[in-house]
Amino acid sequence: MWLSTFKSFGSVFRRLAIVFISAMVLVDAGCGIPPRPVAAPPPPPKQIPENELQTIERLVKEGRYDLAMVKAGQLKDPVNKIHWTHYVNNAWNLADLKKTNVILKTVSPDQSLPLIDKILERDPLYFRKAPADLARPVWVYYLRSKIRSDQEFWALKNSRSVAFLDTKDMNSISVEAYTHLAQRRMEEKKYHAALIDIRRALAVSPLDSNAVSLRAKLALLEKTWTNNGDMAFTQQHLHRALFYWGQVIDLNPQNKEVRENIQKARSLLKKLEVLEKENKIK
Repeated sequence: MWLSTFKSFGSVFRRLAIVFISAMVLVDAGCGIPPRPVAAPPPPPKQIPENELQTIERLVKEGRYDLAMVKAGQLKDPVNKIHWTHYVNNAWNLADLKKTNVILKTVSPDQSLPLIDKILERDPLYFRKAPADLARPVWVYYLRSKIRSDQEFWALKNSRSVAFLDTKDMNSISVEAYTHLAQRRMEEKKYHAALIDIRRALAVSPLDSNAVSLRAKLALLEKTWTNNGDMAFTQQHLHRALFYWGQVIDLNPQNKEVRENIQKARSLLKKLEVLEKENKIK
């Protein structure tokens, strides 16, 4: 009896299990209870707007120096305004200085000149405090460009305004400036001024080929004019002799021999004038 009852109970249990499994399949298939809702993602963190100083610093990092300079100039606090203007200016100058070094090494060096001009427009004294390793080749090239553009005295003055140029650099610039200036003086027929510039160049570098060559040209001119004056004097062309000897003295006022010849010629001219007057009276 117990055995039959247990079998009946097992049969009922199996039927209930089948019904439960069927119900679960229907639920998974979308019939019955809806699926649980998915949780919404958390909202993104609220972005805090950057302040004026952060904006300036970001613009500098992005290389937008002109806009950063405008922003720095708009700061209301005078202390911040001065500080950040200098900060932007120095960063801008350093960036342009690095560019000029690249240009000097890779492309036409003269393309670096406008960048250097801009640096000096923003800060005329920048090269006195610029990094020596970057500034030296740029500054030397810039000084030489000034000499080539007939600004020799500017180059001479500013070659001594920075600490990173050594004696060799300054001597090289000096000789180049004086010889270039002497060449211009000769073209303008200002021979004595040219001679002074050549002597200054030779005082710095006695064997400089350009200075020696220019001195030789002037020496040849002096000799030619002296000989022309001597020849005219022997032919009794006193006025012509004085003209040539006058050119010699304009070139080299220390030529004592020619000065003595000039005195002789003038003395003879005065005697001739006296004789002419006496002849007219007779």
